[in-house]
Amino acid sequence: MFRSTEEVREARLPPWQVMAVAEAVRTLERIFGQGFDTRHGFVVLVEEEDKPEDAVPLVGTPLGNKLETTWRRHGCLVGLTLWGNSGDGVTWVCPERPGYAPLVQALLRQEL
Repeated sequence: MFRSTEEVREARLPPWQVMAVAEAVRTLERIFGQGFDTRHGFVVLVEEEDKPEDAVPLVGTPLGNKLETTWRRHGCLVGLTLWGNSGDGVTWVCPERPGYAPLVQALLRQEL
């Protein structure tokens, strides 16, 4: 979970992940300001073995139940889950690589 560009830098992600994650965080920083509160949202980097139900602790339901839209950015599928209609929510970044979180990728592709 990321909520600042500083956290993205500290995570030392590989270049093929950092571009999409950093861009998503910067978007939230432009909307809510630097160091925004997680009640406004955050960015999640999907890990290789993640499944849609792994979203339950973060959003209270499997990923597919709340997914609003998906787009492609920097070799990743990027999905958005909103909490109501205020614009607050979670941005999901899933590297689009063979075998990487295949169930999450399939779900995100359905929303393209």
